[in-house]
Amino acid sequence: MLNQFGPPVAGTVEIRERPTSQSLANDVWRTRISNGSDFALISLMAGSLARWLRRSDRNQLWLNRAAGLVFVGLAVQLATAHR
Repeated sequence: MLNQFGPPVAGTVEIRERPTSQSLANDVWRTRISNGSDFALISLMAGSLARWLRRSDRNQLWLNRAAGLVFVGLAVQLATAHR
C-alpha cells in the first residue's frame, strides 16, 4: 500500500505518503463506526426475534424444524462431499 518506489523528485517518503496514510486512517475510522452501528442493529433485531420466538410453542416448533432442516442439509452435504 505504501509507495516506496516513488520518484525521488516527488520529495521525501514522509511527504509522499502523508495523504495516503491520512486517507487510510479516515477509511478505518469510517469502517469502525459503520460496523459498530451495523452490529448494534443486528443485535436489536436478534433480540426482537428471540422474544418473538419464545412467545409461543408454535414458534418454538417452527424454530426446531428449521434447525433440523439445516442439520439434515449439512449432513447430506457432508455425505456427498468428494475427497
